[in-house]
Amino acid sequence: MFFGGIFITLVLSGAFLHPPVYTGWHPNVPELFVGDGWLLLILGTFIFNLAWNSFVCVAMPGVVFFPLSAGFLLYRAFLWGLYLYAQPTWLFIVLLPVTLLECEAYVLAAVAGTVLGASWVLPNQIYSGHKQTRVQVLKKAARELSETYILISVFLLVAAIIETIITWAIV
Repeated sequence: MFFGGIFITLVLSGAFLHPPVYTGWHPNVPELFVGDGWLLLILGTFIFNLAWNSFVCVAMPGVVFFPLSAGFLLYRAFLWGLYLYAQPTWLFIVLLPVTLLECEAYVLAAVAGTVLGASWVLPNQIYSGHKQTRVQVLKKAARELSETYILISVFLLVAAIIETIITWAIV
């Protein structure tokens, strides 16, 4: 659903928007990070993507109301599609590994947030098989969220490393 949303946004942008004017590559990272070295750029990108993009913007809305994770994920797919549409083809191809890793991390965060949010609303629907209390189901879902965030962290760390290498190669 997420990658399809990006693809549909790219196709519709090509059909309805004027082609972007390419005036040269401008880094999307703060000059502060580029000037201070690769380690700060990796850490800044990783922490921002982990804390803000995956946790606050994707996972936590699902905890409040579980369908919100999917809604925010579709909105992010729309934004990624617009962002990728504005890039020249060569940069789109270079950014593809980062896009795949980061987007997969956001999908996993949305699934974990949805399961955690649905666990306290529909506990018997999430973990069927034997009766459990809402508190037990919520604890189990929170444990799964933390385990999923280990995989999300690995995806986002690798994406931050690749993004830093790309940024340093282009800048």
